[in-house]
Amino acid sequence: MTEPRSITSNIDLLLDTLPLHIRQSIEDGPDDKENLLEIVMDLGRLPEARYRGRERFLSEREIMQEDIDYVIQRIGAFGEDNRAGIPRTLHRISAIRNRSGKVIGLTCRVGRAVLGTIAIIRDLVEAGRSLLLLGKPGVGKTTVARLL
Repeated sequence: MTEPRSITSNIDLLLDTLPLHIRQSIEDGPDDKENLLEIVMDLGRLPEARYRGRERFLSEREIMQEDIDYVIQRIGAFGEDNRAGIPRTLHRISAIRNRSGKVIGLTCRVGRAVLGTIAIIRDLVEAGRSLLLLGKPGVGKTTVARLL
């Protein structure tokens, strides 16, 4: 019997970490939040949202250090791989650092859990069979691996 599929993203928890002008642009924008893949905030550049099939700038104001610091104060600590997360979510924030180690850019990736899809491979996993997961970035390979 196939389980019904549902997608959960807790996207509001990610949006809560963003400076107000960026968050409002996403919430009030023409694009559906459910199609949001990532938000890019690089010092001295315009903030950008990447959606399935398109990209758009979120403001005419370039990112300042205060914008980056605002996000850093609201997320978990960065690990050795320069990634941090938001507790109880699959969202991932990657930092770009300058030579002195200061964070000068953030890429905030929307993490989504697709519930009910693991059922189609459950019998293989339970039988101890090997499994190779292939796909483009952002389609859920890591999420599936965590569920196994």
